[in-house]
Amino acid sequence: MPMPHNHSAHCRDDAHDNDHDHDHDHESDTGPADNLYPYIDLQNVIALNAADETSPSSVIKPWDMRLDESVSVESDADDQLIFRIPFTGSVKLRSVLLKSGPGEQTPSRFSLFANADNADFSDIAERHPDQEFPVPQSRSIGEYSVKASKFSNLSSLTIFFPEAQGADTAKIYFIGLRGSWSERKRDPVVTVLLTYPIVDMEQPPPNTGQITSIQGFQSINPSVEQANASGPGSDRRMSNEQDADTAGDFSSRPKNLGTRAPGDLTQLGEFTYYVPNPNQTRNNARGCGCLYPTVMYDCSTRIVEDPPSPDFFEPTAEDLRSAQASLASRSRAYQDAPLLTERLRNERNQEIRTKYPTATIRIKFANRSMLEKTFPSSSVIKLVYAFVRSCLNEDAKAHKFVLFETPPRRDLRVSDPNVRDKTLFDLHLSPRSILHFRFLDDSVELDSITGPPPLYPEILSQAIELPLPAPFETPSSSTPTQSASSGKVPSDSSDKGKKIARLLRLSGKR
Repeated sequence: MPMPHNHSAHCRDDAHDNDHDHDHDHESDTGPADNLYPYIDLQNVIALNAADETSPSSVIKPWDMRLDESVSVESDADDQLIFRIPFTGSVKLRSVLLKSGPGEQTPSRFSLFANADNADFSDIAERHPDQEFPVPQSRSIGEYSVKASKFSNLSSLTIFFPEAQGADTAKIYFIGLRGSWSERKRDPVVTVLLTYPIVDMEQPPPNTGQITSIQGFQSINPSVEQANASGPGSDRRMSNEQDADTAGDFSSRPKNLGTRAPGDLTQLGEFTYYVPNPNQTRNNARGCGCLYPTVMYDCSTRIVEDPPSPDFFEPTAEDLRSAQASLASRSRAYQDAPLLTERLRNERNQEIRTKYPTATIRIKFANRSMLEKTFPSSSVIKLVYAFVRSCLNEDAKAHKFVLFETPPRRDLRVSDPNVRDKTLFDLHLSPRSILHFRFLDDSVELDSITGPPPLYPEILSQAIELPLPAPFETPSSSTPTQSASSGKVPSDSSDKGKKIARLLRLSGKR
């Protein structure tokens, strides 16, 4: 049940209402006495699915800048946003202040998660939030009081905005936090892993690297000392570990605080991870939580054969017999199918899901080059968008894009509720599918039929030729040219002629 909250642009007498729970006497130019702004680790604030124009921490403003609307963070690919706010000590949260909008760009609600440092779009929708609030459309600042028992020992706070109130994107102007802060007795050490998505753990890729440690976060993995003590040798595999690129930009953080010998596998807890070199290619470092490597196919230079002659499209007798048999088989399947109970239907659907546990998606660009990635069939389309965005170069990231199927044309927009909440299996993208890429703005010419796709050069340099399909062999007995050359009329043609003549004679007698 959402807690009561108020909306006030200023803490003035004319804006005062009974839901205010702070003391005006303690306010100053730096805000209320319990303002947590000085205790937020601003350099390590992360915003997932945020447009690249502004820093994620720009909306966590000083108290005197809280009404400034010149700086905001807007969602990018769709209307969802995740903010991860770390603290420099232990925090007891009292309330959250939010200014968003305008209008339909206002989030419909937001969810709070305590110390959920590893949450991302792949699982946050299924997580149970510690508290959730609806957000009304307003240009003033809303204050939302939280349950003290849920947020009494925070090292970080994750805020999830699942959707806007009708717009394709959501916009945030100000996030403020109020509560009490205390110094940690000992700063925890967090191990951030740049994981490589591999299938065969016995043969890791050649580029190995180091474990990166960052001070100031709650520990989401065992420390470097535990990793060094465990050593390699486990045959367990990585499972949906958050990729460094989807978690935010780690380039400004301290690096190389913990080391690992090149070529080692690091066993942390019950999983074994391969740690790549920080300088390895972006293609290898972008795992998006999947176990399968990324493949780039270059089809732009393939020689296109001349189109077949019109005779090729004339159906042969064998084609007609095959089509008729297929039609009869489907008709019998519809007419003779037994009635199934809901339990039996669910069991049959589960068997099909088990049969296709993965979905191999190929993203096709204008010059026919394709980017391939395999996802779990239980993933949502947002994970595919996150993967594609992580592979786009910096110029292309500034523009919105959409993935679509054809024919018939079907846009798979993450803002569409009929698409966003369904799995890849439910969208009929398993076990294999091809999705086409296009920019929403038709004036953007970064993806053309004459140039390379708008991907990082490191990815394009690893492109391989798409294997040619197996040649189609037409049955020699069904080709009309062979029958004509031999001077023989096919038996089915003569039978057909006899039947027509018989019908004509019968009609003449009448």
